[in-house]
Amino acid sequence: MVTFILRRVLSLIPVLLTVFVVVFLILHLAPGSPASVMLGEEATQEDIAALNAELGLDRPLVAQFLSWSGGALTGDLGTSYFLGMPVTQAIVEHISPTFGLAVIAEIIAIVIAIPLGVLAARRRGSHTDRTILAGSLLGISVPSFLLALFLLLIFGVWLRWLPVGGYEPLSSGFTVWLAYLILPAVALAAMQAALVTRMCRSSMIDVLQVEYIALARAKGLKESKVLFKHALRNGFLPVLTVLGQGLGALITGAVVTETIFTIPGLGTLVVNSIMHRDFPVVQGVVLFTTVVFVLVNLLVDILYGVLDPRISVTAKK
Repeated sequence: MVTFILRRVLSLIPVLLTVFVVVFLILHLAPGSPASVMLGEEATQEDIAALNAELGLDRPLVAQFLSWSGGALTGDLGTSYFLGMPVTQAIVEHISPTFGLAVIAEIIAIVIAIPLGVLAARRRGSHTDRTILAGSLLGISVPSFLLALFLLLIFGVWLRWLPVGGYEPLSSGFTVWLAYLILPAVALAAMQAALVTRMCRSSMIDVLQVEYIALARAKGLKESKVLFKHALRNGFLPVLTVLGQGLGALITGAVVTETIFTIPGLGTLVVNSIMHRDFPVVQGVVLFTTVVFVLVNLLVDILYGVLDPRISVTAKK
């Protein structure tokens, strides 16, 4: 198992190096400069050049990259041009809403998708199965931002059951915290739940046709025990993959949803930083979310080895 984990960790190094280079080049090769945005339209070329020199943006691109990447490897992501604080501090201050939103959305997706996927597989070809498939197709087709607007209109504006935007920390109370995050979490969870439902159904259909399932039923085991203890456990690996990738996508892809609900998370921080050409913040947030995504996938790989020891054995060969 140790060798298996070590090989997975080493395989992530090229991914992170590629992200380092791509993120840096995309930002610095894009038109517009932080100095011109900070000084405004009336700034002279001399003023812009002086501020570029102060920010270190007049140095060669290679020198800027080596300076930034060297600091990033030691945990120093630089200082925000506009916020006037370390990028690490800015990320820490905005991380709680994003992580809370992603975790709630993932829980909602699991609670909805697993039972529906099992039910659809159990009643394959029936009206129930077709209804669940149609619902999952709708969940995949409707963009999260469009669903967010509908939920905001219905539950926030018309019914006035929930806040239309903003955020309250968990210290204000669990109920208050959940009230502000439940609508955006549902909007994010819909597509995730639809994907997990379809994957769970497909995986369960394959497992239910294996001989040991028929043997378990012949022994007189309850159907629920056959489905959830034997079939779901052995067909869970493909579902785990979707859940792991989905959690990473929820963390990295909540930009639009956070903007719609004015949640001060990492997505809002990135949008504001892009508008102000705040290179250090954008680079830091993208790098941080990439690392989180990579670590989530690493955790999924480790869980693969735990749930199915044959995978770790194969990796040693």
